[in-house]
Amino acid sequence: MELADTADLKSVAARHSGSNPERRTKRATWAFASERAFEPPFWAVRYFSPVLPLSIDLLFMTTKLSQPAGMKNRSSTRNRNAVKLALSKIRSLIDEQSVFPRGHLVADKVALALLSKGHTAAESVLLLVKAGFAEEAFGLSRTLVEVALNLRFIATRDSERRAKRFVDYFARWKMEQIRRAVKHFTGENTDGRQTPKYTRSQLRKVVPEYAKLVKLAQKYPEKTSWTTTRNRKASRGGAWRLANEPDRLEKSAGKPARWEFDYDWIYFWTSQYVHATVVSIESHAVVPREAFAIRIGQNRGEHTADLAVFNCALYVQKILILAYRVMGHPLPDKLARPLASLVTRMADEALLMGAL
Repeated sequence: MELADTADLKSVAARHSGSNPERRTKRATWAFASERAFEPPFWAVRYFSPVLPLSIDLLFMTTKLSQPAGMKNRSSTRNRNAVKLALSKIRSLIDEQSVFPRGHLVADKVALALLSKGHTAAESVLLLVKAGFAEEAFGLSRTLVEVALNLRFIATRDSERRAKRFVDYFARWKMEQIRRAVKHFTGENTDGRQTPKYTRSQLRKVVPEYAKLVKLAQKYPEKTSWTTTRNRKASRGGAWRLANEPDRLEKSAGKPARWEFDYDWIYFWTSQYVHATVVSIESHAVVPREAFAIRIGQNRGEHTADLAVFNCALYVQKILILAYRVMGHPLPDKLARPLASLVTRMADEALLMGAL
């Protein structure tokens, strides 16, 4: 099963053509959804454009997708239930297989742990959607993108070495914790003055294998990145690098595939909801002549629910493929089936509704 990147955004028809079903579905669904991304926030339009009519219904026309509400609601509910059922089937199938990682390979253990993390994140997204927290679910769906990007980078080449580097980043994080503990945790000495609660020498004694952690942490010049090496020019990029390293197995238009679309569009858009930028507060902002209330405009963010659910289906499928690839196995058909046809159907529905 291929995992080629979805690249340009030229036309819906072009996105939905070609031989790769996953490429078609992701382009189609996100092309349809992208119409919403180019619209100004409802509250910003009303606040900064006082000359516009004050009719809420008229202003809300700029934030509605074009399909009839009844059809949209029916398909949304059906897709959410279908994704939930597919995730349940996948969990059961994996548990029934009794998969054991090879004891001498770190890559197997990392691949399976990331698979579990991705599946759990997807289940959490669906719970948030069901509870009415669409935008929070959309932000959490970025975790699925990140899990897939990490697996892609590990699977592309030197899987065992990269998996070990992924694990060893724990040392860099632990040393950063120690540094911050010395800085922020304080107590009082006999004179009543504030002094560090811990000293570095004290922490060295209580932290297991402190010397080993120091040595491992030196491999990571950036405290927030497990991929950046001492050769920063060659290894810089963070998530961008994970997405854009040429794939040694997948081809797109005859060239090694890259996940440029995943990073430039999906990761970037979901990041707005992770970091609480102005893009993410449309459901919370008040406008003139409106009294403030918590989540005053909950329906303004409903469009992100379907996008979050689609991200669950698409990226759990990618995560499954990549996790098995890291372990040197193709994804078994019985694990591929629950989501493969579902992703295609969801994209087809998005195209149909967009044309109505």
